[in-house]
Amino acid sequence: MRDHNEQAEALLRDASGNPVPLQGVSVRGRLTETLASVEVEQRYRNPLDHNIEAVYVFPLPIGAVLLEMTVEIAGRTLAGQVIERKSAERRYEDAITDGDTAVMVQDKGDGLYTMNLGNLLAGEQVVIRYRYAMTLPWHGDRLRFLVPTAIAPRYGDPEAAGLRPWEAPESDLVVEYPFDLRIVVEGRLAGCELGSPTHPVSVARCATGMEVRLDRTARLDRDFVLTAVSREAVAGSVTVVNDGTAG
Repeated sequence: MRDHNEQAEALLRDASGNPVPLQGVSVRGRLTETLASVEVEQRYRNPLDHNIEAVYVFPLPIGAVLLEMTVEIAGRTLAGQVIERKSAERRYEDAITDGDTAVMVQDKGDGLYTMNLGNLLAGEQVVIRYRYAMTLPWHGDRLRFLVPTAIAPRYGDPEAAGLRPWEAPESDLVVEYPFDLRIVVEGRLAGCELGSPTHPVSVARCATGMEVRLDRTARLDRDFVLTAVSREAVAGSVTVVNDGTAG
């Protein structure tokens, strides 16, 4: 049985609800002991002959923490910072009124986020990147790592989940979005039996452990799952990492 938030689409729409074409998705991840860090990159283009305000909806796995989000437009990179919600909304609206490009990310709860991107120019391309981390518990001798990517309904009642009509994820089981994924597995996990029940993958040794890649071009028609099965008894461990902040 899937967790209720393991099926969701990462979707960009304009404020009228029209989809902005997704050109490709790439995922880069690193599993070190029981800590996973993941960066997702999605590329879109505004095909219209006028500027739009776009709304981007994206899911994180249960227990994941959003660490960073950036938007690259016309060679410029916009990075987010955490501020009080009402202040963020006011600054976003002021920037849009002044004709500037602005980004506002909101946590909708339960692993679902929305990002408003104002003044995306006609024909302009945008690259959205977000990075998150999470811990991965062992279940007996097996560890499971999931990247939610499926183009499928996630919340049975989008309105009850706090989404506006143009933010609500929609089913699309026909469109074939290109999908590229590489996961580096380090530490004791690199000695496990690695495989995927959802996608054909190749596993090869790399400088720091093992690298898992999709075996061929994939599509966003299902979530990606990687499993690690230990060949010996699993003992407790502690992983200490730098969170990237000074101090």
